[in-house]
Amino acid sequence: MEVKIVFVLGRVQDNNLQKDIENESEVYRDVIQGNFLDTYQNLTYKAMSAFKFVLYHCEKALYVLKMDDDCFVNMPLLLNFLKNDLSVYGTDNLFLCNDMTGSPVIRDVHSQWYVSEMDLSDEFYPSYCSGWYAILSPDVIFRLYESTQKLKYLSIDDALIYGIAAQKCNLTHTDFSRYTLAYRSLNLLFNGTYDSLPLLFGSPNMNPEQIKNCWLFFRSRPVAASLRGALGT
Repeated sequence: MEVKIVFVLGRVQDNNLQKDIENESEVYRDVIQGNFLDTYQNLTYKAMSAFKFVLYHCEKALYVLKMDDDCFVNMPLLLNFLKNDLSVYGTDNLFLCNDMTGSPVIRDVHSQWYVSEMDLSDEFYPSYCSGWYAILSPDVIFRLYESTQKLKYLSIDDALIYGIAAQKCNLTHTDFSRYTLAYRSLNLLFNGTYDSLPLLFGSPNMNPEQIKNCWLFFRSRPVAASLRGALGT
């Protein structure tokens, strides 16, 4: 199973940085740059750009992992999970992520997660996927992309796309948090005392050194052929 990695960006206002991005793209062909400023308020545009790229340019894709760049993924085990626990031929209706249920809509105007009552009158968001990673099949991406385009724009990309839009098109996700490392457990991993479920993802908001240490930890251990095998089932 081949893997293609791309980085999704918006416009930047630093000319030197833009030249670096263009050089990266020319050498590695791994950059998608949308026509919007790369800011927190434009995260929904960024997510939709990623989905559009998949739908228009990745017709042979079997699975899609969308994730933030400050998170670790145990790619060898993830590939074995996709091939051996799911299917080497792909599957439909795949929507795996860290579940967020009961999240209130933030009304504090000073919060980066602020949403006005005019934009969304509900007191709570529907259950949605935390935006730092989601494993999706292409048919799910199509339905989310189509549904989101019909909704009023919100900058809270995960709540809008994985929650409100998913609810509108009758999509439900499966909570995958049992295979995600809690941030408080990072030190246990790094000092070699972590002994729990197999991990596919690190915590969100990890720094580069933590991500590198996670990679070194898993490289030093054998890779299970599947999650079922890793769990002994």
